[in-house]
Amino acid sequence: GVVLGSRPALPGKWVWPILCGVSGALLGAATVAPWVAVPWLVVPVLVFVWVGFRRSRPRSRLSLSLVILLLSGLTNLGAVSALTARGLRLSPDDFTALDFRVNSLLADVPLHDAWVIDLESDGSATLDDVKEAFTHFSPLHTTPAMLWLSALRRVLGILFEWDADRWDDYDHSFVHRLSEIDRANSTVEPGTRLGMWRVVYAFPDEAAVELINGTVHVAVACAIGEGASGSALYLVFRVREVNWSTRYYMGLIDPFRRYLYYPSLITQFEHIWERENF
Repeated sequence: GVVLGSRPALPGKWVWPILCGVSGALLGAATVAPWVAVPWLVVPVLVFVWVGFRRSRPRSRLSLSLVILLLSGLTNLGAVSALTARGLRLSPDDFTALDFRVNSLLADVPLHDAWVIDLESDGSATLDDVKEAFTHFSPLHTTPAMLWLSALRRVLGILFEWDADRWDDYDHSFVHRLSEIDRANSTVEPGTRLGMWRVVYAFPDEAAVELINGTVHVAVACAIGEGASGSALYLVFRVREVNWSTRYYMGLIDPFRRYLYYPSLITQFEHIWERENF
């Protein structure tokens, strides 16, 4: 017969791990989602807390819940990051085959990263348009991962004095490689400081800045060129070693740069570019 007052065991046994797994997956995705997407995480987090503490043995349940939360969060974070980054990076050979000034000026400086953003325009896009699009960024467009990584780098830079003025050796600046034609065509005086960065050159369709600190000497170039469906924005990093730590430093931060930081930044730029109809 049926025992009155008894509770079915199946829902209680399976509901809480499923909810914990879903909550972890949502938290993992939220790490690389804009802050505007965070409020909808309140419900699964509250559900997770409720499920963890309502059991007869809350400590054991909570420990297992945290394990499920962590594993599902890391799994979904990896999957979302890999999907977001897919198709954004170019191989070094594909980029060096393009006719950009940075490829000839810094041919002897290793090309570390090259990214491409399809602007889907009629070919009239300029770097001024790109600069204008970036002005539409707001804190709500950033992601927790971007903020955490930026904050961590700033703290480490202070602790280890990576950004101290003594590292900024102007004698090794890439500015000295410019020809007189380059200097004449640059819309910004080469060597002009932009915060921690130094302008190498700024043409209407291509520009490069550099940074010299205790870990790297990096040149970052942006260029407008032909893409799959009109204009495309190319973003390239060329890195020169400044000491023995450069190689290890870049190897350590590359997974975070390539899967958490720049794909999120590029994705948000693409949304703004499309929304504002540049």
